[in-house]
Amino acid sequence: MQRRSECAVYNLSGNFAGSTSSPESVTVNKDSTTTNFTESRTSVVHGNESAVVFSVTVTTGDGEAVPNGETVTVHAGSVTCTVTLHAGTGTCTIGNSALPVGGPYAVTVSYSGDSDLASSSGTSSTGLTVTSP
Repeated sequence: MQRRSECAVYNLSGNFAGSTSSPESVTVNKDSTTTNFTESRTSVVHGNESAVVFSVTVTTGDGEAVPNGETVTVHAGSVTCTVTLHAGTGTCTIGNSALPVGGPYAVTVSYSGDSDLASSSGTSSTGLTVTSP
């Protein structure tokens, strides 16, 4: 949320005198965002050739894509990867040996927002499980 003061100025024109209004406080709220993601799998075999690909989409409250270059962080257990968005979408991959055998590990995707857009996040309902070979 931004607060600023604004006033209107009317310059002299023809038969009318110029004037300036009193400053008024204006509050500008950030546009809301929604962060959605899918994971290519919810279980991987530790050390196998499988990995998890996270596909992320962030949209504004109006359904528009967030600007190019905005980033999203994917947290899976203690591992993170960063997604750089293009047209509001992007992917990142977490390797099969990044986490120890166990789980399910919590998966959260977070968009931190910017000067115009609010932050948002999403959480996996199933998490990520790493199994023994």
